[in-house]
Amino acid sequence: MTDNRTMAEILCAPTEGCAEAIVVPPILAEQFKLKHSLINMMTSEQFFGLERTIRTITFDGAARRWLEKEPP
Repeated sequence: MTDNRTMAEILCAPTEGCAEAIVVPPILAEQFKLKHSLINMMTSEQFFGLERTIRTITFDGAARRWLEKEPP
C-alpha cells in the first residue's frame, strides 16, 4: 500500500477537535491599573544610565568636544 500524500500533508499536524479549545480570553480594561509613579518614571527616566554607557565609547574630534561641553 502506497502513501500518495505530499510531504506538506504528511508534516501537517492534525487539527480535528482543536478549534473549540483555542479561544481568546476576555481581557477587560478594569483588570489593569496604571500607576502614576510608573508613568512618571517612564517619561522622566527613559535615558537613565545612558551617560555611563556613553563614556565607554571613544570619541574623536568634534564629537569629543561636544561631549566634553555637555553637563554631567
